[in-house]
Amino acid sequence: MSLQRVEEIGEFGLISKIREFLSAYPSDWVSLSLGDDAACISPKPDYEIVITCDSAVEKRHFLLSHLTLKEVGRRAMVQNISDIGAMGGIPFGALICLCLPEGFSVEGVMEIYKGLMSELMPFGATIMGGNITKAQSLELHITLLGYVEKGKAVTRKGAKPGDWVLVTGFPGQSFLGLSLLKRGSDEFPKLIDAYKNPRHRVFEARALMEKGIASAMIDISDGLFSDLNHICEESKVGAVIELEQLPKGPQVLEASNKLNLNVDQVILGPSDDYELIFTCHKRHISKAEGLFKHLGVPLSRVGYIKEGSGIEILHFGKKVKLEAMGWDHFISSQRQG
Repeated sequence: MSLQRVEEIGEFGLISKIREFLSAYPSDWVSLSLGDDAACISPKPDYEIVITCDSAVEKRHFLLSHLTLKEVGRRAMVQNISDIGAMGGIPFGALICLCLPEGFSVEGVMEIYKGLMSELMPFGATIMGGNITKAQSLELHITLLGYVEKGKAVTRKGAKPGDWVLVTGFPGQSFLGLSLLKRGSDEFPKLIDAYKNPRHRVFEARALMEKGIASAMIDISDGLFSDLNHICEESKVGAVIELEQLPKGPQVLEASNKLNLNVDQVILGPSDDYELIFTCHKRHISKAEGLFKHLGVPLSRVGYIKEGSGIEILHFGKKVKLEAMGWDHFISSQRQG
């Protein structure tokens, strides 16, 4: 059966189909959704609105040879949800600017929206509007709104000298998954799944916020080294990373060796893992470890905050110099190709 091209039903026909699909997903925070010139939200007392935006551009951030359209939608939404979550927030509504190349199918668009909504549904969140236009390639530009209790948002600014630096999970898995896909390898399916279906840490971040454990926090989207540096810059402090403390998951270590990659650079470098890096005072360490043991999520202390600026890398106390690490949209080469 041939697929229906968007050109066959036009922009408004497509919007009608999307609107029908989204009607099953209301949000308590959204009082007026698709159908008008703008959406209306109903802020709740004692909460602040948290807003973020991010883009997913074909051949820049992803290749359709590596992902299904539903996975494209999921990944694009996860990266936005992760930003909201890293501040202790919960998402409630999204605006989607969808750019479609000529000949794109209606069924393909609906797969993207299924992927988007699969990540919003657990929060009772919805897509409350957006825009559709024609472009040279597939692009998703998402603005996501969330909420957090007034004065409770965890920012990048609170790290203090003496705080410990902790990271959740096993950073580097997504990068390795993509590297395997590029080589046409189906080894290490867990790593490939980490790239195709990344997972945010909203609930873990929320618990850290509620218990007052984290002094500063950020998600790993540009890379552990680069994102820790963001905390340092905003907090006006420096940091030390201890290589021997990095969480080297068995598959991360094995795949890195198989691909002839330096495992430390894999863990510290750019990878869409959406794990959390956070800092906390030493008196909260046992509380943090107990929390993550209860949640069943690996937690590793990878260094500490110091006075000054920049990040120093040590291996059993000796300084180590590694190549530049981290993602920059205007300097780095193609991210997901």
